[in-house]
Amino acid sequence: MTIFCNVINDKLFFKIIFPIEQQRFIEIPEGRSIIGRGLSADIRLNDELVSREHCEIFNNTQVIHLRDLHSTNGSFINFTEQSEAVLQNGDQLQIGATILKVVIQASADITETFSAHNIFSQEHFISCSKSFLKFAARNNTSISVIDLIINPNANISLPKTLALKFFSLINNVKSHTHLLYSPTPLHFKILLSGISEKETETEAATFADALNEHKFFWNDSQVSLVCSYKIQYFSSIKTDSEQVQILKSLEESC
Repeated sequence: MTIFCNVINDKLFFKIIFPIEQQRFIEIPEGRSIIGRGLSADIRLNDELVSREHCEIFNNTQVIHLRDLHSTNGSFINFTEQSEAVLQNGDQLQIGATILKVVIQASADITETFSAHNIFSQEHFISCSKSFLKFAARNNTSISVIDLIINPNANISLPKTLALKFFSLINNVKSHTHLLYSPTPLHFKILLSGISEKETETEAATFADALNEHKFFWNDSQVSLVCSYKIQYFSSIKTDSEQVQILKSLEESC
């Protein structure tokens, strides 16, 4: 048996690290708990890609054992889908588009920044994209991909940490469930599901306007941002081969 923690009095937590606006610590109760979206879940998540009863965990204060409850979109440990697993300190559990990190109270750092979790990683984007595509196929809804490109009107080299600022600006004006990926501080890929092509165009323009109107300062000088975007729209996904084709396109464009 793998020993999870050495100090009996340590408390175990999930830390929601994505989506950013839902960041919080959730104490993991002893015994059996259900994680899901429904009213019967002990740990409830606001994520339409999460099943009502998505997975169950068993916490005996030494190990946490996870078992997927035949969820629609699966459970992923460190970006690998697993039906059963023993969770270790620091592991990242992804269900739907939500990522929860396992932490021990003694080692939990509430000042830890999101950049430390590499939430803009290609792994996370592609892993969550699979859930989005499954959801769209199951519900016969659309998928939209927005490429948002930021061009500063100055010849400057921007640090990667600015992605967090730009992420926050985009996140504050969202009106639909979306998945965000940033390969560089000046390029975002945004995946949306269940909206029309016209709504996608409106959403893309809203994201661009939020960044264009932002007063950004660098080395005590104001830098204006010029944002452009392009859109891929899939009105519906009817076959597994269509899912594979779209996912391949996303992987190649990342």
